[in-house]
Amino acid sequence: ILMDIGLPGISGVAGTRLIRERWPHVQVLMLTMHEEAETIHCAIQAGATGYVTKRTPPAALLEAIREVHRGGSPLSGTVARRVLETLRQHGAAPCDPFHLTDREREILQGLVDGHTYKAIAASLSISVDTVRSHIKKLYDKLGVHSRNEALAQALRMGLQPRNLTTPKAASDDS
Repeated sequence: ILMDIGLPGISGVAGTRLIRERWPHVQVLMLTMHEEAETIHCAIQAGATGYVTKRTPPAALLEAIREVHRGGSPLSGTVARRVLETLRQHGAAPCDPFHLTDREREILQGLVDGHTYKAIAASLSISVDTVRSHIKKLYDKLGVHSRNEALAQALRMGLQPRNLTTPKAASDDS
């Protein structure tokens, strides 16, 4: 499958993850104009087999498709350079294709930990209404409509519960 990053309704990274989870044998080659290190990292982490830019000449694109078919993982030259630079400078960074703010990430972690809105508010010294406001923005960024969908997305992003010994009752309105 040739996959772009910018798709209507779902990101190419999320689409790649869904495809690879459902059909692990299917190979996904990213074909996109995006060359940002984080985007590349997220696509590869989601299961992309290779990553080439739209500036790739047609003959090279055809060769990249053949390389995937032969079991390879083609990268455009600029993409390979970006991957190497990022690994040299930072190692493997966590993937956040949703560009969450630090506060949104803290609140999402609170949800993952099973805390109520009230408990999250208390731990962050903010009001419950502020937590609700952040939750609304989180749902929009994650493309979800419920706490359970947000939790599933958080787990896909690699967030894990920090404290399993004292779960707190959780509901969307508490």
